[in-house]
Amino acid sequence: MSGFFLVDDREDELKIIHDCFVRAGIPCLPINYINDDPDNITGIDHIDTSKLSPRVIVTDLNLSEGSLEPINLAGPIAELLGNLINSGPYILYFWSKNISKVEEVVKILESRFSDKIQLPIHWGTLDKIEFMTGKADLNDKVHTLLQECPIFNAIFDWENRVAYAAQQTTNSLFHITTPKSSVDKEYNHIQSLSDTLAVIGNEALGNKNAKDNPSIAIDMGLAPVLNDRLSLMESDPSFWKDAIPDIGKYKPLSEEAICNLNSFYHVERVAENYPKNCKGVFVELSRDVLGNAEQKLKFESKLGRDLDTIFVDEFISTRKQEDKSRAESRAFRNDAKENITLGFIELSADCDQAQRKTKLNKYVFAALVPIKFSELTIFESDGVTRERAHDGIYRCPSFELNGEYYILLITYRYQIGTIPTSTIGGANYVNKWFGAPLFRLKEQIMGDISFRCAQHATRPGIVAFH
Repeated sequence: MSGFFLVDDREDELKIIHDCFVRAGIPCLPINYINDDPDNITGIDHIDTSKLSPRVIVTDLNLSEGSLEPINLAGPIAELLGNLINSGPYILYFWSKNISKVEEVVKILESRFSDKIQLPIHWGTLDKIEFMTGKADLNDKVHTLLQECPIFNAIFDWENRVAYAAQQTTNSLFHITTPKSSVDKEYNHIQSLSDTLAVIGNEALGNKNAKDNPSIAIDMGLAPVLNDRLSLMESDPSFWKDAIPDIGKYKPLSEEAICNLNSFYHVERVAENYPKNCKGVFVELSRDVLGNAEQKLKFESKLGRDLDTIFVDEFISTRKQEDKSRAESRAFRNDAKENITLGFIELSADCDQAQRKTKLNKYVFAALVPIKFSELTIFESDGVTRERAHDGIYRCPSFELNGEYYILLITYRYQIGTIPTSTIGGANYVNKWFGAPLFRLKEQIMGDISFRCAQHATRPGIVAFH
C-alpha cells in the first residue's frame, strides 16, 4: 500500500519530485496535469480515479499556468481534490515556486470549497526554488513528510501494517501450496491454490453457504491468520505516543460522539439487495403486512399477540411522564409507534455456518427506536427504573444510522425459524413478512446478543419452599 500521488502540469518538474520518491523507496503515482484541454475539467479526467485512495498528495500550486491571484490558484486545486478524494484522511503538500501564495490559497479552500470537497487533515509546502537550486535537500524532505503530522503518521503506519499482514497471510498460503518435488511439479500450482482456498472457505462457512457467499467465506477463513500476523507485527510505539498525547487519560464524549463510536464498532449500513439471511442483519417488518389488516392479523396470530400488546410488553413504557399532560403523553406515544421500525435480527448460530452444517435461519423480533423517544424505553417497577421491560430484552448501545440516532431493542420472547426465500415444487416463494434490510450488526455485538439469548433460553427454574 502506498497512496502517494504527485501532480504537476510540467513533466520535467514532475519527474524531479518523482525521482526523489523512487530513490526513497516510496511507491507513488505521478500524474501529468492537463491544463490546455477544455474538456478535461479537473485536469486529471484522463485518469480513472474511481479505484484510487490517496493518502498523500503533492501538487504544483499553479496548475493552470495563469494568474497568480490566490482565488485563481484555488479553483483548479479544488477541482483536482474533488476528483481525487473520495473519503478518508489525507495530507496535502504544495510543490511550488510561489510558496508565499499557499496560505491564502488554503484559506480560500477552507472558506469557499469546504462544502464541496473534503479538506486535508494537514498541509505543507515544498519550495521548488530551494530544492531545484540545491539550497535544500529534497530527498531528506521526502523521508520526513509524514512526521509533520503525527496522528496521520500513526494512522498511515497502521494501514500499511494491516496491508503487510494481509500480504504475509497470502505468502504463507502460497508457500504451503507450492510443489515440493519434481513429481509434484506436474500439477498446476494455480489449481492447488484454488483447491486450498475452496477448502478454507467451505470449512469457515459450510459448503452451501460458501457457494452462495464466496467472498464472505474466504474472508472468514483467512481472518484468524491475518489477525495473528498483525498481532505479531512490531510497530514504533512513539508513533501513537506522539499522535495521541492524552492517551491513557479519561476523555468525556458527547452523546453524538458516543453514538458515532457505537456505529463504528457495531453497525454496518447495507444495500437494499443485501442478503436477508446474513447473520446480524436487521430486516424491517414488511410495510405491506402492517398496511393490510388481514396480513397483519395473520402475522400477529403467528406471534400469539397483537402488535399493540407487544409494543407495551416489550418496547414502550406506559409510565407517567412528568413533563407532559395526559393528552401530550398519549400523542407522544402514538408518534413513537408511527416512527419506530419493527423488524427481525438474524441470529443463527456460528456453528451452523461451519463444519458443513446446514444453516438454520433464526430471527428474533426487534424495534428500532429513534433516540428522541428514548424516555419511553425506560420502565418502572416498584419504584425502581430500568432500561428494559424485562430480562429477555437486549438493549443495544445507541448508534447513528444515515444521519439519525437510534436505540435497538431486541426481545428474546419472539423467535422465528424461517428463510427469506424458498423453492417448493419448482415454484419460488418470498417471505411476505420481510421488508428491506436496513443494517447489519457486527460480529462483536452479535456474539454478546447470541450469548445472552442462549442464557435466557436455558435459565433454570426450581420449585422451592422457604
